Amino acid sequence: MSLKNRCLLPMLLLLAACHHSDGFLQIMKNHGSISTQIYYQRQLDASTINNEDDTSQTTDIGSTNKLPFNPWPHQVVECHGDYREEAYLENIIGGQLYDNQKSLPNLPVPTLKQTIERFIPSALPLCESDDERQSLIEACDKFEEQAKDLQIRLLQRKEESEKDSSSWLQKWWNQIGYLQVRDPVAVHVSYFLSIDDDPTLPTAEDMQKDEFCGATKPDVLRGASAIFAAARVRRRVCSGQLACDKAGKKPLCSTGYKYLFNAIRIPRQESDIVKIYDPSTVKHCIVASRGYFFAVDFVDDQANPLPLESLIKRLLKCQEMAKEQESLGVPKVGWLSGCHRKIWAEARDKLTKYKSFDEAIKVLESGAFVLCLDENIPTTMSDASEFFWNGKGTLGCNRFFDKSVNIVVNGLGQAALVGEHSMMDGSIPMVIINQIQKDKYARLLKASHRLPSHDIDDEGVSEIFSECWNDQELTRLTKELGELSRQQYQNLTDSVELKTILHEDYGKQYIKKGKVSPDAFLQLVFQLAAYRCFGKQIATYEATQTRQFMHGRTETARTVSVDSKAFVEAMGPNYMADRDDILAKKEKLKLLRQAAAYHHNYTLDACGGMGVDRHFLGLSLVRKDGEQPPDLFKDPVFERSKTWRLSTSGLPTTPGFGPVVEDGLGVGYGLHSNSCLFHISARKENKYVDKFCDELVLALKEMKGLLEADDDGITAQ
Repeated sequence: MSLKNRCLLPMLLLLAACHHSDGFLQIMKNHGSISTQIYYQRQLDASTINNEDDTSQTTDIGSTNKLPFNPWPHQVVECHGDYREEAYLENIIGGQLYDNQKSLPNLPVPTLKQTIERFIPSALPLCESDDERQSLIEACDKFEEQAKDLQIRLLQRKEESEKDSSSWLQKWWNQIGYLQVRDPVAVHVSYFLSIDDDPTLPTAEDMQKDEFCGATKPDVLRGASAIFAAARVRRRVCSGQLACDKAGKKPLCSTGYKYLFNAIRIPRQESDIVKIYDPSTVKHCIVASRGYFFAVDFVDDQANPLPLESLIKRLLKCQEMAKEQESLGVPKVGWLSGCHRKIWAEARDKLTKYKSFDEAIKVLESGAFVLCLDENIPTTMSDASEFFWNGKGTLGCNRFFDKSVNIVVNGLGQAALVGEHSMMDGSIPMVIINQIQKDKYARLLKASHRLPSHDIDDEGVSEIFSECWNDQELTRLTKELGELSRQQYQNLTDSVELKTILHEDYGKQYIKKGKVSPDAFLQLVFQLAAYRCFGKQIATYEATQTRQFMHGRTETARTVSVDSKAFVEAMGPNYMADRDDILAKKEKLKLLRQAAAYHHNYTLDACGGMGVDRHFLGLSLVRKDGEQPPDLFKDPVFERSKTWRLSTSGLPTTPGFGPVVEDGLGVGYGLHSNSCLFHISARKENKYVDKFCDELVLALKEMKGLLEADDDGITAQ
């Protein structure tokens, strides 16, 4: 394997579509060729993905008096999950963001032989008897013959899609995988990404002494800074001036960026749609406070962010108006976006029959993004994470989960980004997080003074639904529907839990010194922790991306393998670090490196569009009604191998998300130079979280001891 390929992989391990409750999407996973080569890979910070960060300018495309956005033919575009339908917008937007689109390669379809050879090593460790093993092998032996007609149809679909410069998978994936899923977006589909704290924010004590535009808590200062940063990103994205993402020198597909700003998912009975609004017609974002939504003008006529002081004053006005609304008992519309999609669709249809509500909801839909001012004071890291993820029930009304981006800020000034997953994966909104982390409060306050002169005021703020409450019948109906949604949402959030662990003993630099891929190392940490929790290996999903292909999104890297099985069984069901001698540790280290090398190769295959799970999905979807499926598709081990009891995804901006099956775990992780951050979730009734976290910490400690046993590695150094 070349060094070039090893360096590409970290950029491709980005947050993907790894957290659904939709059982259909459990046909996803991959493999690579067996390799015993020992290596380590260079890990890259997320900021290297987006290479147009603009550290010097306070405006992003020079100081121009011209609006940088080209107007669209229509103010709003309705999307149904087929990227081809909105592709024309890329020509209208223009710019370097979309320059490479037409030169991107097409997503391949592996041969049946390639897929079955990659599949077998991931499934064999999951066999629970000799009979199951024999049955699986027999089904795999028959697969090429039984699936040959399906393969022909899938290749025909690929050929047809390439005529339209698209992917054979994307429409299926967007529609079946997301828009047709009827579970609530919250918990089941939405994810959150951690944002680093801003050390330049004044302390609460300092804010009592000095004047900060009237603010007395850091949440408003952090919120205004986040709006400022997001406005800068929006200017570059919506004008196409953002540089195209690349993995090494390979450009990545930019299609998802069209759905980042001014976009919203709309509930429908059978299949949702997505609307995106022409950014040249919109100057407002949405601010949520105490469950009420406000339209806030945040940019000038050239789409430059307003001065920080103006944004602070406008956020303070939102909080003041929200308190007044709450005292009057005004309905909280936000509860509706967190409930079952059919229920939300029915409620929306009833409410939009009223002209005032129909007009108001369009203002919310068209906003650039949502800033959620929660005002809560979390007591622990896990407490903060759960609030970011789902509001812990009580603050669910202070989100609008259908919007592509909700930036959430708590009372301490801590922040996270909540993403809606339908038309884009988590690598896209990372560009906002990178800018927020760069545009710290103190820097922006100074830079804001260099912007074109504006009056510092709190104008440009309006309560979106205020006109609705003049209608008593509409008010009653909204309260009634909102209360039903609140109960359903709180039942949902009460059924799950999430815990955050900050591991500061070591990070990716230490792992690299041990000659192991840091990502593969953590995947094997998860395998060991799960093995000790459940007494066996369980099907494991690691999200990888295929954006190097036209309209590519994600593929599965299957962590379970013959090599990972050998490693975890050698480690044993109990913590052994204090009892192993040096020879035992060296033998286990050898198995660790073999399993890590295999997983690395497997992941490269997945990123190259040669994974097994999207291929299996495509073959299943071209099968005709009444047509007998291949024996493999009916095999219990095949089904077990795609039931993701352990769903994982890693980014430097650590993701948090829910389990994808009822008896599963969701594990988001962030690898940093000298630390690791984890968000672990599961249903409360299973009582998995604390047990898995305990085993995770022990596995991290024990596997560090293996690295120290290397004569040529860490100990010698």
